[in-house]
Amino acid sequence: CVGGHSRRLPIPGAELATVPEDVLSLTELPRRVAVIGAGNTGAQLVTVFRSFGSEVTLLDVAPRVLMASDARISKVIAESFVAHGVAVHTGIDTVERLDELDGAIRLTWRESDDAHTVDVDVVIMATGWPADVEDLGLDRAGVEVERSAIPVDRYFRTIVPHILAVGDANGRDMLVQAAQFEGEAAAENAVLGANRRTPHHLLPAGGFTDPDYAGVGLTEEQARDRDPSCVVATVRFADLDRAVIDDRETGFLTLIADRRRELVLGAHAVGENAVEVIQSVTTAMAAGIDVA
Repeated sequence: CVGGHSRRLPIPGAELATVPEDVLSLTELPRRVAVIGAGNTGAQLVTVFRSFGSEVTLLDVAPRVLMASDARISKVIAESFVAHGVAVHTGIDTVERLDELDGAIRLTWRESDDAHTVDVDVVIMATGWPADVEDLGLDRAGVEVERSAIPVDRYFRTIVPHILAVGDANGRDMLVQAAQFEGEAAAENAVLGANRRTPHHLLPAGGFTDPDYAGVGLTEEQARDRDPSCVVATVRFADLDRAVIDDRETGFLTLIADRRRELVLGAHAVGENAVEVIQSVTTAMAAGIDVA
C-alpha cells in the first residue's frame, strides 16, 4: 500500500507546471490559472481558484468534464463553470508545450487541428495519479506492473499470490476510504486465507465543486446493460420546496432501482449537499433497504 504521486505530461516545459499537492505552497494567489485535467481533482481546483477570483482556463482531451461521473452531472458542472466565467476547453487534441514568457507561462494546445495559446501565471497539471512502484524492485519478485499499477485479483493478490496490493498501488479506486477498506480485507486474506472481497459498488465518490456532486453504484448506462427493465427516476432540486427556499435550485438526484426487488442499484446527484445526499443513499444501499 505504497500510495501514488501526480503525473506530469511528457511535454516540453512540463517542469514549469505545478502539481495539485504543491498548490498549498504557492506564495500568492495567481491572477491567471490554467488547469490541465478535468477529473475530480482538476474540477475542484477550478472551483477553488475561481472562488478566490483567479481567471481560470480548463483543458482536457476528454470529451467532457468529469468523465467518470454521470453524463448529466458533467453537463451541470460544465455549465456552472462557464456561468462563473471559466474558459472550458474539452475534447482538445493535445497539450503541446509550456514556455516561460516575461514572468508568465505560455501554454500551447491543439484543438480541431489549430494551435491555441493562453498566457497564465500558474499551470496546474491534474493529469493522473500513478502508483509509487518505480523503485520497489517488483520485477525481481515477479510482480507485474501495468500502466503504473499492479494488477490484482478480487482478493487483492498479485500474480505472486503471497504479495497483495491495495489502495493506489492497484489503481482501482484511488480514494482514502477505498485504501483503508482494501487494506483491512487484504490483511485478513493474507493471514486467514483469501476469503474477503470489498463491495466496490458501494464506494461513493464525488467532489466539492460549486455545486458539489457525487455518485455511488451503477450508472444508468451500466444498469441498463445488465437489466434493460431497471427503473430510473430523477428529481430536480428546483421541484423541492427546501431548495427553492434556500435559493439553491440547481441540480438533481437520480435513483436507479431494480424493478423486481426494488433495491437501489445506483444514485447520482449534483447540487447543494449532493455529497451528503449520496452518503445517505449509500448507507441505505449497504443496509439493503428497498426503494419504499
